[in-house]
Amino acid sequence: MNKRLHGRTILIAGGASGIGLAVARAAKKKGSKIIIASRSAGTKRAEITQSLGNDTGIHNLDITDDSDIGEFFSTVSHIDHIIFTVRPEYTPESFAETDIRQAQAAFNTKFWGQYRVIQKSLKSMRAGGSIILTSGIAGTKVYQKSSTMALINSATETLVKSLAIEISPIRINAVRPGFIEPKPETVNKYSHSFPLKRLGRIDEICAAYIYLLENTYITGSVLTVDGGATLI
Repeated sequence: MNKRLHGRTILIAGGASGIGLAVARAAKKKGSKIIIASRSAGTKRAEITQSLGNDTGIHNLDITDDSDIGEFFSTVSHIDHIIFTVRPEYTPESFAETDIRQAQAAFNTKFWGQYRVIQKSLKSMRAGGSIILTSGIAGTKVYQKSSTMALINSATETLVKSLAIEISPIRINAVRPGFIEPKPETVNKYSHSFPLKRLGRIDEICAAYIYLLENTYITGSVLTVDGGATLI
């Protein structure tokens, strides 16, 4: 059995729900120590504890606030891996109708938030550590009402390639998820045109993060998990 994650401390920013919480459960099964940090972690403490156990570190963290990030790392001394699954509050609109303040806030949360945390985390990262960001297929493929997320995802993937050189030997990669269930019926029907003819399952996305954590010879890469959606 692969024990590369056993006893390792993994910080998941945005891990209070969704993909982040699912990845936390998968890593916990491999013996990892989990720290969940997000704006909603405190209010979801009971749910997180029920899902991951009482030994889970749970911290309220606003990744857009430098002082909040600094205070967090003053209490967390050593980390082996960091995973970002933060989702900004953003309502997709056509470019002409997009509220630029909302677009800027989304960029500040998803892109600049992870940028800030990575900068502050470097002194806390142990040898052999790694970072995984989350982008998305909007950016690789053009969709209506997705210009803001396309920019954020593209910037995230460029950051991965740049930091793979700059922060080496710490590894950094990204997962590029496609359409994950559940989704509205219109999206479900659209998925029938994919090569794999369906939406993705959250466990299939989780497996990509675990793979990037465990494979110590991957850095600067973006792993697409989309059932072939970007091919059509």
